[in-house]
Amino acid sequence: MLGKRPWEGTDITSYRKNVIDNECVLKKADTPESWNHEASDLINKCLIRNPEYRMGVNGTNEVKAHVWYKNFDWIGLSQQKLEAQLVPLAIVNYFDEKQLHKERVA
Repeated sequence: MLGKRPWEGTDITSYRKNVIDNECVLKKADTPESWNHEASDLINKCLIRNPEYRMGVNGTNEVKAHVWYKNFDWIGLSQQKLEAQLVPLAIVNYFDEKQLHKERVA
């Protein structure tokens, strides 16, 4: 939603260490002014490290019931009747080429 990673690192090793070692919380100061509390709350509940407390542990309906999605047309989505909110002007590769060709780590 923000267009950036929730953790930082100068290289893959430091980035991985931050993901493993540090809790990530989206602070009000780090969010755009146009965001409301519900958007930040959704992100923070998805970033909880302990999966037992992370939003969605009780199923997808828990996520769908979050207040940020209160006006979302879930039925329209399941029936593929929603129009895309973003249509790129050109084909763009949104993936890091170096990562695309690396062997997946299990």
